[in-house]
Amino acid sequence: MSSNLRWRIVLVVVVALFALALVWPTIRWATLTDEPTETLPLEYTEISGLSPKQILSLRYYRWDLELEEDLEFSRLLNTINKEADREKKRKEIAAEREALATQLEAMTAKEVASEEYAQLPVYEQAKQIIKLEVKTRMPRQASLSRNIAHDFSRWWHGDEEKVLHLGLDLKGGIYMVLETDPDHQEQVYETIKNRIDQFGVAEPIVQKQGNSRIVIQLPGATDIEKAKRLITELACMAWMLVEETKLKDPLYGPESLLNIYETAVEELPDRGPDPEQPDNPEAIIPYKDDEGKLINFKVLDDKLVAEDLIPVDTILRIHEYVDDDGTERRVPLLLRSSEDEPYVLSGDDLDGSSCRAEQGAGNWPNVAFRIKDRNAVQRFKEVTGRYHATSTNKIPREEGRGYRGWRLAIVLDNKVISAPHIAEQLSSRGAITRLDNYDEASLLALQLRSGSLPAKIAVVQNVQVGPTLGADSIRMGWRAAVIGLAVVIVFMAIYYRISGLFAVVALVINMVLILGALAAAGATLTLPGIAGIILTIGMAVDANVLIFERIREELAAAKKLKAAVDAGYHKALRTILDANITTLITAVVLFFLGTGPVRGFAVTLSIGICTSVFSALVITRVLFDLLLLNKSVATLRMFRFFKQPSIDFVKARRTAMIASIAVIVIGLVAFGSDLKGNFGIDFTSGTVWRLEFEDEVKVGDVRAALAENGVTDARVQEFDVAGGRITKIRIQVSGTPDEEERLRELPAKIEQTLGIGIADSSVESISASVSADLGRQTLVAFLLALCGILVYVSWRFEFRFAVGAIAALLHDVLVTVGFFAGFFLLARRQINAPTIAAFLTIVGYSLNDTIVVFDRIREDLKIMKRLDFRTIINTSINQTLSRTTLTSLTTLLVIVSLFVLGGQAINDFSFAMLIGVVIGTYSSVFIASPILLLMHRKQAG
Repeated sequence: MSSNLRWRIVLVVVVALFALALVWPTIRWATLTDEPTETLPLEYTEISGLSPKQILSLRYYRWDLELEEDLEFSRLLNTINKEADREKKRKEIAAEREALATQLEAMTAKEVASEEYAQLPVYEQAKQIIKLEVKTRMPRQASLSRNIAHDFSRWWHGDEEKVLHLGLDLKGGIYMVLETDPDHQEQVYETIKNRIDQFGVAEPIVQKQGNSRIVIQLPGATDIEKAKRLITELACMAWMLVEETKLKDPLYGPESLLNIYETAVEELPDRGPDPEQPDNPEAIIPYKDDEGKLINFKVLDDKLVAEDLIPVDTILRIHEYVDDDGTERRVPLLLRSSEDEPYVLSGDDLDGSSCRAEQGAGNWPNVAFRIKDRNAVQRFKEVTGRYHATSTNKIPREEGRGYRGWRLAIVLDNKVISAPHIAEQLSSRGAITRLDNYDEASLLALQLRSGSLPAKIAVVQNVQVGPTLGADSIRMGWRAAVIGLAVVIVFMAIYYRISGLFAVVALVINMVLILGALAAAGATLTLPGIAGIILTIGMAVDANVLIFERIREELAAAKKLKAAVDAGYHKALRTILDANITTLITAVVLFFLGTGPVRGFAVTLSIGICTSVFSALVITRVLFDLLLLNKSVATLRMFRFFKQPSIDFVKARRTAMIASIAVIVIGLVAFGSDLKGNFGIDFTSGTVWRLEFEDEVKVGDVRAALAENGVTDARVQEFDVAGGRITKIRIQVSGTPDEEERLRELPAKIEQTLGIGIADSSVESISASVSADLGRQTLVAFLLALCGILVYVSWRFEFRFAVGAIAALLHDVLVTVGFFAGFFLLARRQINAPTIAAFLTIVGYSLNDTIVVFDRIREDLKIMKRLDFRTIINTSINQTLSRTTLTSLTTLLVIVSLFVLGGQAINDFSFAMLIGVVIGTYSSVFIASPILLLMHRKQAG
C-alpha cells in the first residue's frame, strides 16, 4: 500500500468520523420519543405529562444553571486575593444557601400558586421549579475538566442545541398573535420582520391579520419567553446623566426615592385620560396593567413633577441589578431630562450596523456601539468630557479612596439596564458594559440594530404549534423518501455490482457529510432544503455513473483494470467539475440574492455539491484502490441498458422543438388566463380558521374532511401542541368565504364530515406569508445566475454551448409552469414557496444533464475531426445515453416515491420535481443539442 493511499484513507476516515460526530446529537435526539410519560423522576418534581425529549432538555437546563453558578462563583473567588478571605466568602455563601433552602418549600408553593405559573405549559413549569432548586445549592468552583465532562456528556446524550433542527413546515415552532394600533400595523409589521431576519430564525412566517393584528410563526423555536422578549420589547434606548449632586440631598436618599416611586405607581389608575389630548374626552389610555407592571411613564413623570416630589428637569427610574457578591440591588436614580434635552444620546443616534455583542473586561458581556449623528457625537463628547473621573466635576468614591466620574445611565424601555461611571472623555464610540449574560447582550445588540417599535403591542396568543405540512404528511414523506432512497441503493448495487456497492458507501457518507455540515452551521432543514438534498442525491449518483461508464468504456477498449480505473477517473473529472461548478454558481447567486425558501434551498445545495464531489472523487477512488490491491480481481462486471446505441436524435429535432414551443405557448396561455389563481396561500391573502374540537382529532382526518368538501389547497396545522392532547387545529386557505362558495360554512362542513363537535371557532382574513419581494428577488437572482452560467460555459466551452444550456433551462421552467397551469386535461396546481424551490431544483438538474452531454461533444470534437458536427452530436448523445438514463431513473425513483406515497401536502412539490426531471432529460437531448447545431451552422455560414 502506497503512502499516498494511506493518507487518503486517513482523510476519508477522519472526515467521515467528524461528520458523524456532528450528526450524532441529531441521531440520538431522533431516537427519543415525543410521547408524554406518565411519571417522572423525583429530580423533576414529579411533574407528569412530559416526553423523554423534554426530560433530557430539563437535565441540560439543570446542568447549565449549575455550571453557570460554578463559573460565577469561580469568578467571584478569583477577585479575592487571600485564601482566608476566600474561605470566609465560601462560608457566607453556604450560610445564605442554607437559609434559602429552608425557604424553598414556601417559594415553590408561592410560585406554583401564581396565575402566571398556571398558564405556563407543563415543561415551562418544570423549568421554573428547577431554577428555584438550583438557587438553593452551594456552587462548586468550576474547573476545565468539569467543563469538558459537561460538554461531552451533553453531546453524547444528544445536545439539543447541536441538533439539526427542522423548519416550521416539518417540525412546528412558536406561534404568536400580536395586537397593535391599527394606524401603526404596517410599521410594526416591517420592524418585527427586520428583527426576526437579523435574529437568524430560518424561514419564519410573519403575516398581517385583520387591521390590527400580526401573526408570527418561528420554526423550531421552543423558548416562548425569549421569543416574546425578542419581538415585543420596544427597544427605546437613551443615555441619561445621573444627577449625582441632587442624590446627595437628604430629601432624595435611596429609601426616600424608593418610597416616592412605589407610592406614585400604586396611586396610578389602571386607565385614564390621555395627557397629550386633554380636550378629547374619548382619549382613554391605560396607565398600568392589572398587576401594576406595565406603567405609563409619561403619566408617572408628570405626576411626580406636579406634586413636587422630585426636582425639576429630572425623572425617577429604578436600577435593578445583581452586584459582585450575588446580592440583588434596587437603586433609585434621578436622571437629568428637560424638555429641550430629554437625554444625552438615543438609540436613533447610533449606527445600527456597528452594534455588536462582545466579551469585555473580566469576561462581562458588552455591547459595542458607534454614534452616526455628528451633533450627537459632539453632545456625547461634551457631557463625558465635563463629568469624567478627572474633570472638575468628579465625585469622591463611597469608600473615600480617590474619585470617579458621574454615572451615565443606559435606559431601555424605561428600565435602567446599566449605570457605569464615566471614566474618561468619549467621542464617537463606546460600550454598554457588565450586562448579565451573552444572550442578553446579543438580544440588546439585535434590538439596537433593528430599531424601535413605533407603537406598543400586546401579545394576544403565544403557543407552540405543529408543522404546517401536518404530522401525517411528514410521516408519509419521510417514509416515501426512505423507500425511494432504498430502491436507489438496491438498484445501484445490482446494476453496477461491486462498483455499485462503492457508490452506495459513498452516497451514505455523503448524506452524513451533508447533515453534519448543516448541523454545524446551525441550519434549519425545511422542504426546500430537502429539494436541495434530492438534487444532491441525483448529482452524486450521476458523478458515480459518469466514472463507472468511463471505466466500462476503457475496459471495453481492452485496458487492464488499474489502467481503466485511472483513465475513468481522469476522463470523468473534467465533466464532474464542470457540471457541479455551473450548478454551484446558481446556488451561490440564489443564496446571496434570494430570501426565505430560496436561501434554504441554496444552502443545502451548495453543501451537497461540495460533499458530492468529495465522495465521488475521493471516497470511491479509495475503495477502488483498495480493491486493486487484490491481484486476483482482473475486471469489473456491470449490467448495461444500451450496448452500442445509434439512434438519430438530431433527425427528430424539428418535431421536438415544434412540440416544445406548442406546449410552452399553450401552458403560458393557460397560466395567463387565471394569473392570480396560479399562486397559492404563500403568495396571496386568504382566510384562517382556528377550531377547537370537543374531542381529540388528527390532522390527516381534518385534511381528508376538507378534501371531501372540495378544499384541497388548505394548510392544516396542529395548534397549542404543548398541552399534549391535540384538540385545536389551524386551517389556512387562499380566498375568502365571501368570494368562494366552497369556503362558506366550512367549520360546519368539517364538523358534519368528522362527526366531532366544535367547541369554539374563530375566523379572520390574513395576508400573504411570502411577500411579492420573494418573486422579484428570485427572478433577479435567476437572471444573474443565468449570466454567471453564460460566462462560465462560454469560458470553459464556447459561447454557442452557453446559449444552448440557457435555452434548455428556460424551456424546462416554462414547460413545468405550463403543467402547473393545467396543461390539457391535468388539474391546475398552485405555486407556493416550496414549489419555487422545486423549480430551482429543475434548473440545477437540467443544467447538470446538459453539461454532461456538452462535455462529451467537446471531447468528441477533438477526436472525430473528420466527421460533420451533426454526426458528432448524435454520437455524443448515444455515448452518454446509458448515463443519462441511469441518472434520470435513480432520481425519479426517489421523486416518484414522494409523489405516490408522500401524501397530499407535498404532492404539488413532488409533481414539479417529477415533471422537471423528465423534461430536463428531454431538453438536454432535444433542445440544448439542436440549438448548439443551429448556432454552429450560423457560425459556419
